[in-house]
Amino acid sequence: MANLSALARRLPLRQTSNGYSSVRCVQTAAQQPNLSYPLYPSVAQLLKQNNIPSNDVSKITATGPNGRILKGDVLSYLGTIAASYPADLASQLAKNSRLDLSNIKIAAPQAPSPAASAPQGEQIQVRGETAGSRSEEAAESVFETKIAVPVSFSKLISVRRRIQSSVGVEIPLATFVSRAADIANENLPVKPSEKQRSSALFDEILGHRPSASAQMAFSRGDYLPEIVSPSEFYSSSGESQQSLRKSTDDIIDVLTGRSPPSKRNVTRTVEAEEDRNTSIFSLTIPEHEEARAMAFLEKMQVLLEEEPAQLLAL
Repeated sequence: MANLSALARRLPLRQTSNGYSSVRCVQTAAQQPNLSYPLYPSVAQLLKQNNIPSNDVSKITATGPNGRILKGDVLSYLGTIAASYPADLASQLAKNSRLDLSNIKIAAPQAPSPAASAPQGEQIQVRGETAGSRSEEAAESVFETKIAVPVSFSKLISVRRRIQSSVGVEIPLATFVSRAADIANENLPVKPSEKQRSSALFDEILGHRPSASAQMAFSRGDYLPEIVSPSEFYSSSGESQQSLRKSTDDIIDVLTGRSPPSKRNVTRTVEAEEDRNTSIFSLTIPEHEEARAMAFLEKMQVLLEEEPAQLLAL
């Protein structure tokens, strides 16, 4: 019965329409200290620091659970804080222990923005212009480079002559070149991405076998070389080098304050005069595709110079 009476004191009864129901509440009222519980270490330390005897502990008003003395009760007894501060703090904690959603209001709908109220056709047009400008900027940011290899047609011409003399059919050079380009575009190396290179480097550090994704990948290309004579190729390259050399000489003349000595124009003897059957195969490609394009040109060089007869059999 003593336990039931103590429980009844802790759980007060609230009268309802159907009867009485128990309600759990936070104890905030001041009460006499219950010394059957040991003091908190912080409270015992505070009592010792202020030289409060154990006989005066019963005079301190307790606001803690089950009549236990809190540190704020001791400070209130000493007059350091207001006497009502512990009880006010306990009631504030009890109030804020439950989430109060009574002051929440539904936000008013926002007014439509001008961009959203515009016709759908205008929005599509604006998006198209933005995407077009981004693609133009990306295209401008890609650096291009030009690579070239010399290809000799001597063996290819001799093969054509043998076919014409034996069969009586003249096969044009364009047939051999297009067939060589079609074969050379197969199985070209693909540059691995940054993530694949990092994975391969990590596997190499750990001594693991490289994964299939980290190994060299191959795919079919769509390159078509530009074929010019050596004289045309070297003349276009020589003009750019000559203009660069001229600008360098002008800067040196300005710095030294003297005129450069006149140089005799020397015509460059092109190696094509020694071998008139040589042509230059070149490609203008983005800088990151240089290795892939060079592999294509080297395969074409091998097919046309060393194995021209195989182009008709393949």
